[in-house]
Amino acid sequence: MNMTELSMRRAFAYVLACAMMLCAVAGCAGYARAMADVDLPADAAALHYDMQLELDAEMRRLTERVSLTFTNDSADTWSEVYLRDFADSVLAEDDVRNGVGAAMDGDYTPPTAAPQGQHINGDSALTSVRQGGSELEFSVVEDDPSVICVTLAEPLAPGERMTLDMDYYADIPTGAYRLAQERLSGWVGASESDARTLELAQFYPMLAVYEAGEWICEPYIFDGECFYTRCADYDISISLPADYTLIASGREESAPRGDGTVDWTVDADMMRDVTLIISNELTCLSAQSRGVDINSYFIDYGTGREQGETSLEAACTAVDAFTDAYGEYPYDELDVVESNYEYGGMEAPGLVRISMLYAMMLDSDYEEDRVDYAGSLRGTVAHEVAHEWFYAVVGNDQYRDAWLDESFAAYSEQVYWRACGRDEADISALMAEYLNEHADAGDQAVDRAYDEFSDPELAVGGYTASVYRRGAAFLYELEQALGAQEFGEFMRGYYAQYKFSEADTAGFIAALEPYILDDAAAQELIRQYLSKAR
Repeated sequence: MNMTELSMRRAFAYVLACAMMLCAVAGCAGYARAMADVDLPADAAALHYDMQLELDAEMRRLTERVSLTFTNDSADTWSEVYLRDFADSVLAEDDVRNGVGAAMDGDYTPPTAAPQGQHINGDSALTSVRQGGSELEFSVVEDDPSVICVTLAEPLAPGERMTLDMDYYADIPTGAYRLAQERLSGWVGASESDARTLELAQFYPMLAVYEAGEWICEPYIFDGECFYTRCADYDISISLPADYTLIASGREESAPRGDGTVDWTVDADMMRDVTLIISNELTCLSAQSRGVDINSYFIDYGTGREQGETSLEAACTAVDAFTDAYGEYPYDELDVVESNYEYGGMEAPGLVRISMLYAMMLDSDYEEDRVDYAGSLRGTVAHEVAHEWFYAVVGNDQYRDAWLDESFAAYSEQVYWRACGRDEADISALMAEYLNEHADAGDQAVDRAYDEFSDPELAVGGYTASVYRRGAAFLYELEQALGAQEFGEFMRGYYAQYKFSEADTAGFIAALEPYILDDAAAQELIRQYLSKAR
């Protein structure tokens, strides 16, 4: 998610308004197709989701049959496994945004957990879990209905493999964000009454990560990410009305049935999660960068086309710049999709969503404003595309170690602007501004868990200022300390080391150590910004 321009975010929220638990569980603490010439890990198929999806006639409920195949890759025997139903969290968030449930307290109050079936705009539920045809017992955790514990019929020993067959459904609320439907064209004044776009993220039951003897089940949060998943292979099928297009993480194939519907399949390999967009109102422009097919989807009305064209150009430049800076983009396609997000954008493997409110801003009567908004749009696209390298490929626990993707993406915006020819003095001045934002925070550490940023005793400053801005400035300072060549070598090595795996702050420090062994200033810099280096 892009929060590097907090004032822009608030402005977007204002324009939108004018225009229109912690998990307390015993054992639970807290998961495109690859290019042919990319060397995948030996366990590339260690986790596999096979999904058969069906939308009801009103396109408001998604019914799913999911086969989840996984290997116990730990040293412990599992008698139970944990799943995440984040659709329930999205519906709870939607309750709060509509004035029901807990009020938002700054950025830090998670939505109150409502019992399943009591959300105002729908429900989600796992209705059956089977192993080899036998029903398994499962329970929804009372304190956080997004957490589901499945009791296995037989314990799963280390190295053993099994498949769970699940029945699940999720309702798709109007006007939500991660999982939602909307008539996008209505916001820009187009008159197509039957237009609709469904944005489906976190729409399926996800296997939680088992790590260090526990299942990681972090609480859902509004203004950030809490997700932590392993890379998996996905095979997805769904039938849609013929006038709808499917845009997905991975490669989509379609086959008309001759009855007014089209069968769609998605093949997405080595992806940390998948997002689907289903729409009958988006237009596509395409280009290539470094052999990657880049598609920009937008509402072709008013300044919507300008947003689509700008997004495509920015995405191409970003892929080129980040390939040089970090390493190869590992998939053969990247989709940039205009979205109902109220600000910025949102990342997913092989697909990023960008707020359509940029198009509304680009329609300003003032040339200076239009130039500023176009620049903000480009920066947002670059930020979200950078998440393909840091989050999608190099994974991390986004609740405990958010800086490992958000700081990297915010820093990568500067890599993008360099590629566009921006003066280094301007970049340096912006990084200094980021550092000064909370210079009085006391502790400058950026490697904190989400909930620690609300702890006044830590005095680390706000989540956004720390994880996005100060973290980006830290990486920029580190680049200046090491020099561009050494820093570039480190970043490319770090990306290669953790490709399709997961990094944490300790791993980052260990990867960096050979580059700072004889550099006292760089070592002090690490201690200043990373509490785990102290």
